Amino acid sequence: MDDVSFLGPHVMPEIKKAVPLLLSTPKTEVLQVLDLSLRYLKGEELSEDEVESTAASSSLSSPQVATLLTGLFFLFRAAFRSRAKSPALRKVLDDFKVPNELCISLVSAYKKHSDDVSAAVLERTLRYPSVQQIRHRVDVAISSSAMSMVLKPSVLMEMELSTGEKHMFEISPLRFQQLRYNVAKVLKEMQDLEKLAILKVQK
Repeated sequence: MDDVSFLGPHVMPEIKKAVPLLLSTPKTEVLQVLDLSLRYLKGEELSEDEVESTAASSSLSSPQVATLLTGLFFLFRAAFRSRAKSPALRKVLDDFKVPNELCISLVSAYKKHSDDVSAAVLERTLRYPSVQQIRHRVDVAISSSAMSMVLKPSVLMEMELSTGEKHMFEISPLRFQQLRYNVAKVLKEMQDLEKLAILKVQK
């Protein structure tokens, strides 16, 4: 391949093994195997019987079906994960010298199933609650049992999570200023990173 694609600088060996089968297998049989790969990407379990059944109805042996299925799985997973555009997938397939008709069908399947696969991946992803809102107020203790006049400030924080949970805690003014500083610092670093072209997400 001439340049770096969504596959990265090195093509995975599983994909390399599948390329000869992409070149020699009839389009209808490749699409039949692709259907299995896409189902697996969406979170469905595949049985050995399904692989055997696909092999029995095609010109491929069971090991060949498994090789092609695995290669298509990693190829499409890489494309979905990087949110690659259709032309990027088409270029990869052209670099592999995949026949034009098969290229068109593979790219069409990629576009057709993009939303479903992305939704399935998000659903299976372990995510922690995010912070939706933070409120704070400053309380000043003007007296205590030990002293008649204290005038000691404290910051009362209320944090609301995406799950709807609310947590309240108290911190000192010093810790509050440290929190403000560190949040501002992280936001600035994120803005600086977003300016780097190599880190821009394809849309």
